[in-house]
Amino acid sequence: MSETPNSFWKKLKSQSDRTLGDQFWNDISGLIPSSQPRTDVYMTEDRLIVVIELPGCKAEETVKLSVHKNTFHVKGDIPYRYPVEEGQLLVSERFFGQFHRKIDLPRGISGEGMKARFRDGLLTVEFVRSKEPDSIINIAIDTSESEGGADPSPNDQSD
Repeated sequence: MSETPNSFWKKLKSQSDRTLGDQFWNDISGLIPSSQPRTDVYMTEDRLIVVIELPGCKAEETVKLSVHKNTFHVKGDIPYRYPVEEGQLLVSERFFGQFHRKIDLPRGISGEGMKARFRDGLLTVEFVRSKEPDSIINIAIDTSESEGGADPSPNDQSD
């Protein structure tokens, strides 16, 4: 039985990880055509910002945003609006078609207060960073010798 394209790539990745290190695919990612829209994610003092290229989209009709279990999901469809058949293409570097982009949100980021805007083919989504407590909280350790930790007095006869 011949190998499927996916099994070939998985095998190649596994072998390259062993030979070249885990970062090999990250280092050459710019050389491999993307299977989803290009995305930038960056953090400011009070926000996490995600910028996604969605040329030709009507975001309100074809893009859906959600946050589920600390993962930001973007689903949509980038239309291909040119009368060129695949066999006629000499170079094809742009992404089009259906996509589902998942971005793990760092600690302190949730979907609350999320704002999204779409202008000039760019979807910009802003998440508010929650304020982490600046103070250190000390926790007392129970050193009593009774089993079961903090044990109420055995003489307590309240009814």
